[in-house]
Amino acid sequence: MATLPNDRGCEQLDIGLYTCDGVLYRPTTYQNTQVYEIVSAAPEETDPVVTSSTGSTSIDDDPYVLLQLTSPYQRGARVEALQNALNAIGFDVGSADGVFGRSTDAAIREFQEWYGLPVTGIVDAETANAIGWQLAVQITPELGYSQEEAGEEAPAAAE
Repeated sequence: MATLPNDRGCEQLDIGLYTCDGVLYRPTTYQNTQVYEIVSAAPEETDPVVTSSTGSTSIDDDPYVLLQLTSPYQRGARVEALQNALNAIGFDVGSADGVFGRSTDAAIREFQEWYGLPVTGIVDAETANAIGWQLAVQITPELGYSQEEAGEEAPAAAE
């Protein structure tokens, strides 16, 4: 939590966020005091491994935000696509509602453990590629992909 920098030219964006020299802040309240949470670093400081909560706004416009359980929950079409893929390969997240909540987190962790990846709950490039490979095995058998190439058989897909 922080206050907006006084020594930088800050401007309020239409979506209620503030930008100061490329750093994005969102207003929040902490112990009855308005403070500002850093949502993203300046472009030259962006590290794709570092993630941030994006509030109830969509994360679809920020490719540097890795999908994971945050508070408030991440939302958007990227999350919904992930949920659909997880459901399709047998890792039940329930309804694909585009909200990265506890059931999506549990499914990601279960998938990571099953696939032999570090169990972090974060959808990094390695996890996303593994999910994509499993999806390709299931939806394109005519390409010659097999379960043996992809690893053990995934849990049965939810009906």
